[in-house]
Amino acid sequence: MLRLFSSAQFQEDKYLFAVITCEEPEVPTGGYVVGYDLNVHSVIEYHCDVGYLLHGEARHSCGKDGEWTGEVPICECELFFSYLFSIETARII
Repeated sequence: MLRLFSSAQFQEDKYLFAVITCEEPEVPTGGYVVGYDLNVHSVIEYHCDVGYLLHGEARHSCGKDGEWTGEVPICECELFFSYLFSIETARII
């Protein structure tokens, strides 16, 4: 988080700035995160491994409050959805 501190103990006319950073993002099961750094305004992208589908927002950014925007997406097994689709569309002959 960014905090502006008066450095009066050192020199009255100087200010000390801290860099805003976000915590390392949570990685969903069956997925991974791509991003270059954790500083404010940095963007990360969530991806799912082969065979998984991403549910949720893929892109998030580090906010001025030091928190990532949005909710962590979920990676769900694609085979599960294929199985459900085949059951729903199956016909008895």
